[in-house]
Amino acid sequence: MHSFYRVAWNVLFTIFYPFITLFSLLFIGLVNVVSWISRQLATPHTEPGVEASPLLDWTPYLELPSATLSRKAVHEVQFGPMVYRLRSNPAVAGIQEGYWGDFAQSIGQGVLLQRWPSIAEHELERFELVYFSPASGRLDVLGEMPTFFWEADAQPDGSVRIYWNERSKSRTLRPEELA
Repeated sequence: MHSFYRVAWNVLFTIFYPFITLFSLLFIGLVNVVSWISRQLATPHTEPGVEASPLLDWTPYLELPSATLSRKAVHEVQFGPMVYRLRSNPAVAGIQEGYWGDFAQSIGQGVLLQRWPSIAEHELERFELVYFSPASGRLDVLGEMPTFFWEADAQPDGSVRIYWNERSKSRTLRPEELA
């Protein structure tokens, strides 16, 4: 009886194999046609005379005592922050390297910033917390932070308290330590 089912299965498979193959090829073709139509509908069409988006230009970001920072949007992380390139006046080489976030917290004579070395998807989980001192033109990496679930609170004494991992971990940064 076992050999009867095996022979029956082989006969049925041999008869229906061309139909299964044809259905598969038609399905793949249909998916490609729908995909092509979607790409055609999603392609941005620019009209002559319409200016480019202002996000593509350099915009003022921070006015510091001895430097000015401008930023240019370069990438938006899905469900995450906008990522920028920064430049400073006067020019500071370290500012123009890496990718920067929206976060900026004044502390002492400088500012805390967030920087990613790359915008590759697997490298966006953590960023560097950086202290920029415009007077000296120095960038100091204070440590790595998780991209999500962190916050910074300015304290009355001029320090900044950084929390992460749902406030289970924290660090206090004082201006005199960063000078």
